[in-house]
Amino acid sequence: MLDRVNHPHLKTVYPPVAVAAFALAHWIEPFSLTAWRGVLLAAECFSLLLLLALLRDAGRAALWSALYWWNPIAIKEIMNSGHMEGVLVPLLLMATLLAARRRPFAGAAVLGLAVGVKVWPLLLTPLLLRRWWRDVRVMGTSLAILAVLCAAWVTPILLGGLDASSGFVAYAKQWQANSALLPAVRGVVRAALSGWDVSIDVAGRIARLLLASVAAACAIAIAIRPLVLPADLLRRLAVTTLVLVLVSPAQFPWYMLWTMPFLPFAPRLGIMLMAVLTPLYYLSFHFGALNLYFIFRDRVVWVIWVPIWIVLAAEAFVARGQPRMPALDQTPKVD
Repeated sequence: MLDRVNHPHLKTVYPPVAVAAFALAHWIEPFSLTAWRGVLLAAECFSLLLLLALLRDAGRAALWSALYWWNPIAIKEIMNSGHMEGVLVPLLLMATLLAARRRPFAGAAVLGLAVGVKVWPLLLTPLLLRRWWRDVRVMGTSLAILAVLCAAWVTPILLGGLDASSGFVAYAKQWQANSALLPAVRGVVRAALSGWDVSIDVAGRIARLLLASVAAACAIAIAIRPLVLPADLLRRLAVTTLVLVLVSPAQFPWYMLWTMPFLPFAPRLGIMLMAVLTPLYYLSFHFGALNLYFIFRDRVVWVIWVPIWIVLAAEAFVARGQPRMPALDQTPKVD
């Protein structure tokens, strides 16, 4: 069984909360895919309840939940492939529900648990705590809760060492899959720095840093304007997670689940198109087996992403002409 583990030379890339979910499935039945799927199914059922609560608070019909609950990406990547995004989604939705219902301390705690599954939910902090930016007590306490939890998650990772055997180091430096954007940005960086004879590895790291900076800057920019709650919060979460997916060096189909739970609140054709086209990633195994992986790397990825970019850009252009809802100018109390 263990000889089938991917990248056995690397320490796990999963933070402690994700490892705890794996341990729960192992406790139910050791090395059982059925037990793991049972854990994921329970988490998905909880996600549906949270999604229905958010839809109700936003004044949207419960039927909109089908955009996630019946989404082929969710069905394939969680219940078939068993990816641990199924553990992440309910934590994201719970943190959102708590923030929307004016529970910043509990929301920060649940967001911290989400960071313990995957690190990237930290990007949602400015938006989820947007309503309390001017309240020093609430912001300070919320950030302290989040910081304590993050420190707890990072401690075993640091104790394990950030050397060449670290999954986190390998992921940050090397991981790339199903992306057309990263190679394009890397090529632009090499061309711009051609006078310094920059290697492809150095150019790749600069490109990754640039894309990470774009994601962080967009997360802050999206959070700056005052919120119109609760629907506005959910729409902006959809945009924030969408930007992260679009600039990620690794764009596995299951990463689309970072934004799909917010699709019922931002039903955009470009996001739905991602559920149709990104599974073409699995063609990479076909071409790899034929020693023709370059066909997927240099051609198929463009077939996947160019239509998505075009549709999203067209929808963004159309949305520019739509009037904005008035912002709430009072600071809400904490319940």
